[in-house]
Amino acid sequence: MTVRELFKKLRTQHRALVGPLCRLHSLCQTADYCTQPAKTPVINFDRIKEIYCRKKGIIHMPPSVDAITISHSGHTFCFIELKSWVKYLAYTKNVDAEAIDRQVHRYHFREKLQASMQICTEMSDPDFFSVNDFAYLIVTDADAQLRTDAAQSFAMAMFSLAETSSRRWRPECIAATDRAISKFRGINVRHISCQNLDKTLSTL
Repeated sequence: MTVRELFKKLRTQHRALVGPLCRLHSLCQTADYCTQPAKTPVINFDRIKEIYCRKKGIIHMPPSVDAITISHSGHTFCFIELKSWVKYLAYTKNVDAEAIDRQVHRYHFREKLQASMQICTEMSDPDFFSVNDFAYLIVTDADAQLRTDAAQSFAMAMFSLAETSSRRWRPECIAATDRAISKFRGINVRHISCQNLDKTLSTL
């Protein structure tokens, strides 16, 4: 089975789960904060995992990536893990470098990729990832450009204030994530801004 064939199969079976990445972004779900929303359709893989586990009778669901898609060339299967550092920083008290490192550790990047690959393998061929290219995209909003005029309620206004005060920690969030993914070997892992998703997919 090719990359295109697996993605088409999953997209056909789960049409309701197909949409832009912003639909899965907790920040964008509450307000139109993004200045450059991604346009490439992705599939909500957390929901696919839930459906898969129910069918298999799996009670303790494994961790999984947030979404899947394919590169614009159709040659690379892409796993997407979306992390909203903006929201974390805005609502977390006493943020420092150690707290950010602990948060990165809680993200379980490797475990999510391994479990997601296993599910996709069972939906395709045992050797799917041996004969096809794949990439793991850690997508963050830490360096995204957000609309400050989108605060349309008191809660959103308070968020905008907190978000502005947390900007100094964004570089550390990016650095901590980079340190975590640097431990991956033999895997095409990219750490990118959510607003660069389309551009990245065009290069794979």
